[in-house]
Amino acid sequence: MSFLDKAFDLYDTLIMKFSPGYQALISLSLLVVFLFLIYRFIKSPKGIILIIILILLPGTWPALKYVGSFLLTMIKFFITRIIFAL
Repeated sequence: MSFLDKAFDLYDTLIMKFSPGYQALISLSLLVVFLFLIYRFIKSPKGIILIIILILLPGTWPALKYVGSFLLTMIKFFITRIIFAL
């Protein structure tokens, strides 16, 4: 089992204790916080320097693809939890 599968299973077991309305609210708030943290990191000087390094060094593209797929998977997970809870 991968790290994401374990994290998703843990999230599911913890959130099943709440009603579907609260599940959607919790998932929506976590999604908003997650997207805000990504936005804040990209706008910070560290994020800008990291983006410049990733663009200038072609060997970092596989790492960028991995991180991008990880972030996209997390966003899709929260969106599906919001949709199924409603």
